[in-house]
Amino acid sequence: MAFGFKRTIQSKGPDRFIINLREDLREVIAAVCDDVLGALDDEDAPNRDPMLRRVFPVAHASDESVNEAYRDLVHSDLLRTRREALEKVSATANDAELNRATPIGYRATVREIILVQEQNGADSRTIWASLLPDDSLKISGQDLGPAVERFFGADEYEFAHTIPAAYVLPFLELLGATEVKDVLGALKHFGGPRYPEISAALEQAKAFMPIEFWSWF
Repeated sequence: MAFGFKRTIQSKGPDRFIINLREDLREVIAAVCDDVLGALDDEDAPNRDPMLRRVFPVAHASDESVNEAYRDLVHSDLLRTRREALEKVSATANDAELNRATPIGYRATVREIILVQEQNGADSRTIWASLLPDDSLKISGQDLGPAVERFFGADEYEFAHTIPAAYVLPFLELLGATEVKDVLGALKHFGGPRYPEISAALEQAKAFMPIEFWSWF
């Protein structure tokens, strides 16, 4: 007997995604977004709720003067982009299909390039770079297939590194790119077989730059 299985998110090409979620889960997602949006209006909420501190990561583990300078630099932009992202998810929670061109929230102003797109039998890897509205740089990836399942116990792995705007040019300098006027254009030279150079630069930069890392499988 064959059993059907649907991924929660099914890719239907580079720009189209089918969302397979029960109605009650969609309601929960929208409600959680609305709750977090309400918490963002309370400036003291991160001090009372440790979970909210992840929304506004610190730059240094113990030096409060560094953290204060970092907050002065990026807090307003972080608040705006977090809010726009939450509003986007809430607005599309009931959509059965999404695509990269959907003009919702901040998405219309995001610019992207593909850095890696590989297919090896049933395994695939896609890595892309996005320049966000606050000029921060986000490098995201998705691995699919049995090789991922053997390693993680699940056949899908996603990750993202976000580099704050103030650190984007210094990060590119680690790659040897100087006097950059087009961030994504400069980064594209390090796509394909040269992507390991980006990966190595990210690991190096984490030692002295407040790079935010996220992963899911």
